[in-house]
Amino acid sequence: MNEYFSDLSLQDIILQSRTVKMPRTKRSSSCTTLISQSTKRSHTVISWVHEKNNCIEDVLNYQILLWITDLLEIGVHKEDDPAIDSAAFLQVLSNGVLLARLANALKPGSVQCVHTKDIYTQKAYRIANVTAFLLFAKNDANLESSHVFEPEDLDGITKNSYQAVFSTLFS
Repeated sequence: MNEYFSDLSLQDIILQSRTVKMPRTKRSSSCTTLISQSTKRSHTVISWVHEKNNCIEDVLNYQILLWITDLLEIGVHKEDDPAIDSAAFLQVLSNGVLLARLANALKPGSVQCVHTKDIYTQKAYRIANVTAFLLFAKNDANLESSHVFEPEDLDGITKNSYQAVFSTLFS
């Protein structure tokens, strides 16, 4: 993956952001400092990723989904050439099931009901799953409202929909 990055320190920021944001039982003071620095830089990193190369974006999409499925202990087939374009990334998340389960994995009980049945015929269930995740992001993960996507962003309707979803999960 190094061939895609022109600045090694930027790659380090990306890797450190992913690593320290995974749930831990105890954090050292240096870890807390790193999280604070990574959060401040994450929006710069996200902008850089979106400007540079879709290849980077596709690999990071795969890594985010892999992190979620590993955290949830969901068995998935790992690709030899891991890349997921923005449309596929949004589609995987669009029913809200992975997002709601992610919220519960990070803070048990934060989503009272994860709808898994009839999610493709009942839009209200999809919206409930996504809304529950967004409440978790704002209230429990302490993300600012401006850094949290809107439910309709998962439909990929606007040009910035993908970037809003990616930014929320990366933060």
